[in-house]
Amino acid sequence: MRREIREFVALGHLPDYDTDADIEPFATAIHAIPTPVSDVEAEALMPSFGKEDCFGLAWTLLHIIETSPNLHPKSPPSKGDNEWKQLLWQRSAMFRSSPKGSSKPAYCQANGTSVSPPHAPFART
Repeated sequence: MRREIREFVALGHLPDYDTDADIEPFATAIHAIPTPVSDVEAEALMPSFGKEDCFGLAWTLLHIIETSPNLHPKSPPSKGDNEWKQLLWQRSAMFRSSPKGSSKPAYCQANGTSVSPPHAPFART
């Protein structure tokens, strides 16, 4: 596993809005991660999600994980799993259901109509 991944993972999960944690170390470390990541690195990054989007850093993390050669998570999340892991599963399920050779996600219908893409299930309070 590359040093940048290990350094980011060592910081723990992304902080919530209501904490006094400094997000600068997380931002610096996440932007230092070279992509694409390996499957092993993607799995190591999965526990780094916090409860919220951490001022957009969770979206960056999600997109980094999605650069791995295979889809993650590898198994469906359980009911109590982190909402980001559930979102990754939903996004990977849409890719799995897309026609082979298609670069369009399943929510882009062949007939030109579209279904709303997945949205983050969070709201700032």
